[in-house]
Amino acid sequence: LWKPFNKSLMTGKIPSNWKDATIVPLFKKGDKNYRPISLTSTACKVLKKIIKKIIVNNLAKNNIIHKSQHGFMERL
Repeated sequence: LWKPFNKSLMTGKIPSNWKDATIVPLFKKGDKNYRPISLTSTACKVLKKIIKKIIVNNLAKNNIIHKSQHGFMERL
């Protein structure tokens, strides 16, 4: 998987089949109470985590993120 990941990072493009999602109804309490969830490609999820880590590390390294920001930061 490293080659497609590296290519995506270099070109800024994601393979089209990684963008496909299957929408499945998930039952919640109550009559006729369903909510849709999207099942996406595992490869795409991994790539998103890699990109997020690169961005967050860059923001933290350059002191762009305020110290009180915890919303998307990894827990220590």
